[in-house]
Amino acid sequence: RMRYRPALDGLRAVSAAVVVAFHCSPWAVRGGYLGVDVFFVLSGFLITLLLLRELSTSGAISLSMFYARRIRRLLPHSLTVLACTAMAVRVLEVVDGMAVVRPLVAAALYLSNWQQIADDANYWLEEAVALSPVKHFWSLSAEEQFYAACPLVISLVYALLRASSSLARGGAGGSGEAVGDRAAAAAVAVVAVIAGVWSMHYTYHLAWEDPSSAHMSTLCRVYQLCAGSLLACGVMWQQGEGASG
Repeated sequence: RMRYRPALDGLRAVSAAVVVAFHCSPWAVRGGYLGVDVFFVLSGFLITLLLLRELSTSGAISLSMFYARRIRRLLPHSLTVLACTAMAVRVLEVVDGMAVVRPLVAAALYLSNWQQIADDANYWLEEAVALSPVKHFWSLSAEEQFYAACPLVISLVYALLRASSSLARGGAGGSGEAVGDRAAAAAVAVVAVIAGVWSMHYTYHLAWEDPSSAHMSTLCRVYQLCAGSLLACGVMWQQGEGASG
C-alpha cells in the first residue's frame, strides 16, 4: 500500500479550483483547462507506481483485486451523481429527459468521451450543456479507460521481460526468471515513451481537424498519462535494484 502523499492531494485541489474557475470565467482564467492535464499526469503517476510496487513485492499484478479497488473507489460516487442528475432532469424539466438517457448510460459505463465524439458534440459551446448535463464525465471516462488498460499493459511487459530474461540465461521457460525493479521500470518507461510520442503526434494532427475531439479523446490524453508513468518509473529506478518474483 502506498504512503499517503498530502502534497499530491494539494496539487489536485489547486488543479480542480483552476478548472472550476476556468468554467466560471474562461476569459479571466484562460489557461485553467491545464488543470485537467495535471490530473491526468497525476493519475498516470499514481497508478503506475502502485502497479510497479505490487510487482516488486509480489512478482505479479492481481487484476481482480486492482479492478475491485477501482470499482469500490469510484463507481458508488459516480452512480450517485448520475442518479441525482437523472432525478433533477425529470423534476426540473430543463432539458428533454429522453435526450439525456444516452449520455447518462455512456457516463455510467465510462464511455462518455467517446459518446460525445461519436455525436459530434462541441465541448466548447455553452449550448452543449443543454444536450448533456454530464458532459464533464468525459475526463473521468478517459481516466477509467486508462485504469482498465494500464495493468494489462504492465503485466504483459513484465511477462515478456521475464521470458526474455529466462531465455537469455538459458532457462527452460516456465514462469521465467526474477526481474529487478529497475529492469521492470525501464521496460515500462520504454513503452510509455513510445506510446506518449505516438499520442503527441496523433493529438497534433487531430487538433487541427477537430479540436473538440482532440480535447476529449483518450488517445489524445495518453501522452499526459504516460508522462506520469515515466515519473513513477523514475521513482522505482531511484529506489534501487530489488528482484520481483
